[in-house]
Amino acid sequence: TNRGTIRLLGPRVYLYHVGGKLVNAEEGLVDAQVDSEIVWSSRPGRMVENHGVLRKSGGTGTTRIGSGVTLMNHGVVETLAGRLEVGGGGRASGSFVASANTTLEFDGDYTLGETGTFAGAGTNRISGGTFTVEGMGVLSNAWVAATIRGTNVTLAGVTEWEGGYLGDGQSHITVAEGGVLNVRGGSSDSRHVGGVVTNRGTIRLLVPRLYLYHVGGKLVNAEEGLLDAQVDSEIVWSAISGRVVENHGVLRKSGGTGTTRIGSGVTLMNHGV
Repeated sequence: TNRGTIRLLGPRVYLYHVGGKLVNAEEGLVDAQVDSEIVWSSRPGRMVENHGVLRKSGGTGTTRIGSGVTLMNHGVVETLAGRLEVGGGGRASGSFVASANTTLEFDGDYTLGETGTFAGAGTNRISGGTFTVEGMGVLSNAWVAATIRGTNVTLAGVTEWEGGYLGDGQSHITVAEGGVLNVRGGSSDSRHVGGVVTNRGTIRLLVPRLYLYHVGGKLVNAEEGLLDAQVDSEIVWSAISGRVVENHGVLRKSGGTGTTRIGSGVTLMNHGV
């Protein structure tokens, strides 16, 4: 239990056997001043429980909380240098702050509780597993290659969507006013909308196929929204037909020399342009 300062100055800290656990109290600072990792030895299921400040302040590479080590964040996790990677899943009621030119990455299942928050000008990278947002959660400047779900999720800043699903059947995800969602992929890639996605900013279709998936997939372009197909692409259904694109703003094809298609089984309700 740390009530003072722990400085990580070596490459590796092991949480060992059945008893190894690191608790950072409210007054505590755990500061990774070099690229390092916190991992388990002998048995997985170890834990870092943060009530104070867990910081990466040095090193140009990655500090990692490894697979098999759960991060329970009730305080502040912040990056001032390089990349901080959360690999073992967990849950947060506290805050995550990625400073400019730094990255905070989640590559396992993680839950942001109702009081959990993201802030900072850096990149929030969600690269694996399922990221669940409870309450009214805001993800800013995210790079997404995993599944995002939650009943009231807002995507702010610039979101690069390069894999995984947006939402499940009960999810509601909003692109914030002034925000940008770049739907990316290679020449044979597709992306899946599994919940209701409401666009109040800009969605750029840069991928050949966007699926409205299962029973929940719906795309709503609000009055202030721009949905812009910048390549030849299609919006189609997957698993269950009868999906809807509801346009109140501007639905545009601005790029590509071929066809962009709203496919059979997807209804276009156009109240805008």
